[in-house]
Amino acid sequence: MSDPGTILVQRLSSIGDIVQATSPLSTLRNRFPESRIDFMTLSHFAPLLENHPLINRIVKINKTEPVSTLRSMGNKIDVDYDLVVDLHNSLRTQIIRRRIVNKATLVYKKPRWKRFKLIQLHINDFEDGFNQRRLYHDCLKPVMNGQIDIPDTTLSISESEKNQVVKLLKQNGVDIDYIVVIPGAAWETKVWSADGYKTVFSTLLKETNKSIVIIGSGKDSICDKIEI
Repeated sequence: MSDPGTILVQRLSSIGDIVQATSPLSTLRNRFPESRIDFMTLSHFAPLLENHPLINRIVKINKTEPVSTLRSMGNKIDVDYDLVVDLHNSLRTQIIRRRIVNKATLVYKKPRWKRFKLIQLHINDFEDGFNQRRLYHDCLKPVMNGQIDIPDTTLSISESEKNQVVKLLKQNGVDIDYIVVIPGAAWETKVWSADGYKTVFSTLLKETNKSIVIIGSGKDSICDKIEI
């Protein structure tokens, strides 16, 4: 396959997975430095990737897009891009991908059976050293040109955002070194117990001189259950 001039990376949700997807994004940028690389995600997650140096343009889609719109997107993508990298392999991206017939596609394969056994049967068949970044890179092997390094994840944070956070922390009495914990998750099976967090926090507070900052949305009830 010749070097693609235009690449579309797809990862629609959620926050953690989108952040993890910046690792293969870095690999693609290193492999194809002159290519235009766009990133498709759900509109409400797009701010996470704003001003990211590895992304030329963020392609935003709404969670409620009808099937007809997704198909139209696929038709347009088939014209506009030379390579599509689907790091989600969800129903939405599959509908889009079915319309991509003339361009190359690389698709992330989910370890559904291993994940089912781990969650439902508590049987861990994942190999030692398994991580999501490496799994994402498996689908990139046809274009990695022998590269074996797995880059770290990256985000772009503006000085304005940093200043806003410092101001917010000071307003809440946090002006020393701190540890940030985000206990919420999109799926209940990914949420650790409040007691587990309490035990870890108790140890951290005893052994370090750091504050603990818990971050979450109004939907993350786990945050209210953790007593420090």
